[in-house]
Amino acid sequence: MLPTILLVALVALTHAYKPESFNVIPVASTAPTYTAALSTARGDRILCVGHVIAPAIILTTASCATNHIQSATIGVTKLSNTTAAETIQVDRSIPHPSYDPTTRANDVAVLHLATPSAAAPVAISWDVIDASQPVTLRGWGQLVDGTKVNNALMETSASVWANTDCAFVYAKVASPDSISDSVLCAGGQSTDACVGDAGDALTIVDDDGQEKLVGLSSWSVECDAAGVPGVYTRLSSVRDFVEPFVAVEV
Repeated sequence: MLPTILLVALVALTHAYKPESFNVIPVASTAPTYTAALSTARGDRILCVGHVIAPAIILTTASCATNHIQSATIGVTKLSNTTAAETIQVDRSIPHPSYDPTTRANDVAVLHLATPSAAAPVAISWDVIDASQPVTLRGWGQLVDGTKVNNALMETSASVWANTDCAFVYAKVASPDSISDSVLCAGGQSTDACVGDAGDALTIVDDDGQEKLVGLSSWSVECDAAGVPGVYTRLSSVRDFVEPFVAVEV
């Protein structure tokens, strides 16, 4: 049986959203090197997560980028051991021009690195993800709310919800208009992710065995709420904004 670990991080600015929980296991040392731990200039706290999509570009959520991210630590699986990792300064933040911090619409941003990363960029799938498709969520977060972030990069498996089913659930616990076609819903069973670990990667594996990014952890209303999935930015819905920055064409 997998251990149950709570992963939490960035709290939404305008909603009383709570960070999510996961049933997770530490990834192996061969985990993808494109994942980045993002922090402020102080470098003393991991705020959220991003992903290398081009040598000098990190993809994350706008809700993350608005927190004055100054540093990206790339290619690390344990925060206590950054010997083989790159730590690069962020010199520019570009949120989606239509990002709405109240509704979290278009919750996506790119961070420009002061120097290029040597990490291989992650590929992005622009395909529409079907309901019940298996996905993987990967990122850092606190073991318990209010404590330090987890040392190890963690991952969990989940399934995608139909947006109609997700909207039905959220109409009861949030706003009837919370779920639009621009988001993905996943988890809500024994494994999922809440708002908080902003920018965590939601990935699929294609028929050729290649991992591809399809979503970014954006928000939810409550941790450990049975039957309530996490909400993710659907990358296919923000393709016009993201694609000009992408190094790996899918």
